[in-house]
Amino acid sequence: MEQNKIQYKHRNCIIELTPTEQYKEMVTIISTPAIRKDFEGRRYLTLEHAHKQIEKFESERLIKSKEKYVKKQLKEVVVLDAFSLMRMMVERDTSVSPHER
Repeated sequence: MEQNKIQYKHRNCIIELTPTEQYKEMVTIISTPAIRKDFEGRRYLTLEHAHKQIEKFESERLIKSKEKYVKKQLKEVVVLDAFSLMRMMVERDTSVSPHER
């Protein structure tokens, strides 16, 4: 008689309870969407560990996707490198007459 496998779903990843004698709460990610293929087949000591790793991956992916947008926005407000900052300071100092300093 086959036991019913206990499965969970988190962010479209199917996680199955796969306990061993030593690790009673071990889980294995058995199915994932293409974007998370690296997780397929991975085992974690607990369901919480699997959730944390998936969430970490999603957080990093979100940060990376916004990086170019944020840099573009900041370039209009802040100088992003020291060389440009120094050049701006020199240009400012040479454009002001000695009486205005």
